[in-house]
Amino acid sequence: MVNPKRYIPVLLLILNLIPCSVLYADAVDSILLKVDEAVQGESYTRAIAIIEEGKKAYPDDYRLPLQAGELYMGRELYHLALAEFKAAEVLNPSSGKLLYDMAESYGYLGKNNDAVNLLERLHAMNIPDLKDDVIDDLSWMYFKTYRMDDGIALLETALKESFNRNWAHTLGTLYAGLYDLEQSRYWYMKSIDDALNSGDELFASVAYYNLSLLDYSFYLYGNARDEALRSLEIRPRSGGFMVIGELDFLAWNLNDAIASYRKAESRDETPLSRVDIASFYQRIGYLDEAIGFVQKIQNDPDDSWMYYYGVNRMRFSMDLHLILADSWKGKAHLEAYRIKAGFLQRFSSGVRRLFWRLKGMYHDRIYRSLTLRYSGELRDEGNELDAAWNAATAYRGYRRKALDYLEEARLIETELTPRAVPWYEMEMGREAGDENLLMNALKDFTEDEGDPYERTLRA
Repeated sequence: MVNPKRYIPVLLLILNLIPCSVLYADAVDSILLKVDEAVQGESYTRAIAIIEEGKKAYPDDYRLPLQAGELYMGRELYHLALAEFKAAEVLNPSSGKLLYDMAESYGYLGKNNDAVNLLERLHAMNIPDLKDDVIDDLSWMYFKTYRMDDGIALLETALKESFNRNWAHTLGTLYAGLYDLEQSRYWYMKSIDDALNSGDELFASVAYYNLSLLDYSFYLYGNARDEALRSLEIRPRSGGFMVIGELDFLAWNLNDAIASYRKAESRDETPLSRVDIASFYQRIGYLDEAIGFVQKIQNDPDDSWMYYYGVNRMRFSMDLHLILADSWKGKAHLEAYRIKAGFLQRFSSGVRRLFWRLKGMYHDRIYRSLTLRYSGELRDEGNELDAAWNAATAYRGYRRKALDYLEEARLIETELTPRAVPWYEMEMGREAGDENLLMNALKDFTEDEGDPYERTLRA
């Protein structure tokens, strides 16, 4: 026979717990409300202090470290944000919002593989409110980690269910990563048409810019210029001016190139346009200006902008050290031709030359080391063309190895497009000292390729 009195203590315990949990939740809600009020008043230090007090009183509530992480994310303090998100995950490992925020912080910190792992976990959880955003971010992270086939499979499956221009655009970028010109162009144009039909000018401008980069990479300079101009016509962004600057620089139209680079810099919130200007100055002999631009870039530690671009810290550092290496070596070379009068001037000039040569050698050593590491990473990811090309540049001056890697890259790229042929004739001719290859390059370069033509003449 059941004795109802046996259940009275349990019932009383439940009744006692209910108001406690309600009070607990109300207390944390009250803390979060105070945090919101502090943030609205832009008192971020006070907001964090309130959260820290709350964590002491309610150490088991994941919402407090989650809120702290979101505050740090908003202030672009991604290391601090990630630490808070990790603490929150211990308390609630199944919160979709928390995992998504954590993946985003990993991305901003350049920890792309960690971001992919979390986003794959979220994708498997199939949370309706997050599904589209997770597909969006995961496909982009697949691009940044060179998992192109995984990204393509993910997006093509998603696009069968419903069209999304963000997905179509990223699919175009993934196909570009595999050097599939036609598929990449197809999906870029699908995203552009949808954006223009919806009145989304910013999206269309960005997509035309990426389409111009695609054609540029296939040496289709006329198409690239038309698409960059179309991007600027829709919305005058820095990217469009950068492409026009690159095309003018390539054609050796120097005044037009620097004008476009400066327009890009005035609109650019990233250091990318300044890197282009620094490279341009180094190339035309404005060496102090080139060094100054790079040093300003290096003094800014924030690299979270890379999350949105197909670049990582290593690749970016390679570009900076190459500019510095060539600039310092160039200064040492020019110093040898400066007129000196008397022993003291000759002595001080010799010291400067030695110092500048050593600085050039230092940055050259770093550049080569980074480039070899980058080549190895590309090889591991399956990107054979870029791996071979970067290995060749790292071994420039070491004839046998450089030529071996150039030949490997040549066989791959000229199969994709014959327009690459004169570039390999130039590079291999310079490395081998082969006049026949250099003469062939000069004959094969087009009028849009004045920069490599000039470099070939000086080889």
